[in-house]
Amino acid sequence: LTKLQPDAVEAWQILIRQQLRDRSALKAALDSAQRANAANPDNGPLLELLGQVQLAMGDANQALSTFNKMAAVMPQSAQPLVLVADAHLANKDKPAALQAIKKALALQPDHPRALETFVGLELESGQTKEVMDIARKLQSTKATQLRGLALEADVESWRKNWDGAVAVYRKALELQPASAFAIKLHRNLLAAKRDGEARQFSTNWQSRYP
Repeated sequence: LTKLQPDAVEAWQILIRQQLRDRSALKAALDSAQRANAANPDNGPLLELLGQVQLAMGDANQALSTFNKMAAVMPQSAQPLVLVADAHLANKDKPAALQAIKKALALQPDHPRALETFVGLELESGQTKEVMDIARKLQSTKATQLRGLALEADVESWRKNWDGAVAVYRKALELQPASAFAIKLHRNLLAAKRDGEARQFSTNWQSRYP
């Protein structure tokens, strides 16, 4: 199909993804991605796949160039900037990665990968203020309130403010009784040496959600 229809974008995507999953087929994936992009210039999804193949082959500089081109093609999307950050991290350039991630979050404050990368970089360097600022900004909107609470609780836990983390995880559980929040709440109760509360919470949780 890709030979017969060079502009069949979905067919190219399927083929490249299949090849990308097989480490022994990376050269074939690169060839496919290059052909697909030649036939379909300035196509964001195909540029993303080309950059991913280049990154998988260890060519972070080429991937960075490709993801920057993708960012130019999709200026209102946070995804290309997250990929730019990935390429910078592959080059061990954390300041440049952080700059790209901040641009991504400016476009989409609740982008999951952008948040994950941003938090990881900031906590790694011991910085929490900007993370907490973003967490509280997310909490101000109903659609992103839960994500903001989870982020704030994770930071409080990282700070070893166990009681603070417990309080925020409880708020998150009120909005969504997710097992991930329950596990973290229980873990922080134990860390805070509130063993009785931890046992009671575990009993109640297992009773409600067997």
